[in-house]
Amino acid sequence: MGENARHDYGRHVIEMRRKFAPWLESEDPVLAANSILLVIDRTCALISRQIFATGEDFRENGGFTERLSSARLEKRDEQAAASGSPACPKCGKPMRKVVARKGRNAGNPFWSCTGYPECNGTRSFQ
Repeated sequence: MGENARHDYGRHVIEMRRKFAPWLESEDPVLAANSILLVIDRTCALISRQIFATGEDFRENGGFTERLSSARLEKRDEQAAASGSPACPKCGKPMRKVVARKGRNAGNPFWSCTGYPECNGTRSFQ
């Protein structure tokens, strides 16, 4: 959120305060209490909309960590393509160097297709 957005939000809050001032500052305590409840209800509705929008954004784009990992993998794939890595034997995309985590080749490097998991092409690293 930039400085202008904060400023605009602050101006909005002040304007809403002016709008509700006659009721919030009423001598009648019932009217003042109902005004406060109305403001609370509007605030809860806005928060609910924000929570829903945040949930939708998370479902569409993932969380911060997922987006960060995705951006890093894209950059690594670009670097692999620029460094002259071999092409995938199955789909032709550039490959990236990966170290096996488990199995009989655990700890050994190999070439993996940058299109994984759609493409599971591999090559031995030599």
